Amino acid sequence: MDRLQSISNDVLVREFGRPDNKVKQQNLNNITLTLIERYRATYKEHWEAAKTKIDTDADEYKKRIMEKMKP
Repeated sequence: MDRLQSISNDVLVREFGRPDNKVKQQNLNNITLTLIERYRATYKEHWEAAKTKIDTDADEYKKRIMEKMKP
């Protein structure tokens, strides 16, 4: 399995931030858009699962608090 490597912001600015660097900027835009499309469904699935868990935990917490507040 290939290891993923992170790229520092300094490298990104140096490589893609120059005004005369239109080709590299366009390539970066294309890569970014491709990644967004590829992982959009995964992001939505993970967010929906997290949101469900958050809502469930919040409901359980509210019930516990209400039970404690009963006379």
